Amino acid sequence: MIGLKTTFLGAALVALGLPAFAQQSCFARHYSAGHLKDQPNQVLRSIAIRFAGRATDKSNTGEWGDVTAYFTDGPTKFTQTLYCSSYGGSHFCGVECDGGRAEISWRSEDTILLKTEGFIVSGGCDGTETDVRFVKDKTDGFTTFRLYRAGMENCPPLDQ
Repeated sequence: MIGLKTTFLGAALVALGLPAFAQQSCFARHYSAGHLKDQPNQVLRSIAIRFAGRATDKSNTGEWGDVTAYFTDGPTKFTQTLYCSSYGGSHFCGVECDGGRAEISWRSEDTILLKTEGFIVSGGCDGTETDVRFVKDKTDGFTTFRLYRAGMENCPPLDQ
C-alpha cells in the first residue's frame, strides 16, 4: 500500500457545500488534437477519475477511486487505484505501491484540478508490469490537469 498519508476529503467538502466523493462521481477530460498540438509536452490524450466512495479495508478510512489514462503514443488503456485523504488542509490521492500522488482542488462543483509531480499508471503492482507510465507532462516540476464532471459511463471501473 501507500507509504504516504494519502486518504481524502469527505467532511471538508460537506463543510464547503460540495459533494463528498462518497457519492459516486466521474471527472474526465479528452484533449483535442488542437490542444495537444499547442501543448507538445503533454503526454495524455485523455484522463478520467471515477470516485467510488469510502475505502472498506482496515488500512484506509478515506475515499477511493480509479484513474484511467490514455497516452498520446497509442491506444493502450492505463489504470490505477487511488486512495485519498485530507492532510494539512489540502486534499491528496496516492496510488498503490508507493507510485506517487496528486493534489486535488475544486474549482467548482463540476471542475477539479489534479496537480502532480507524477504518479504511476499500469496494469497492477505485482512486479510483472512491462509498460508503466507516469501521469505528468514532459517538463520538470508539477503538472496540473483540469477535469470536468462527466457521466459515469465516461469512468468505467478498473475491471471493465
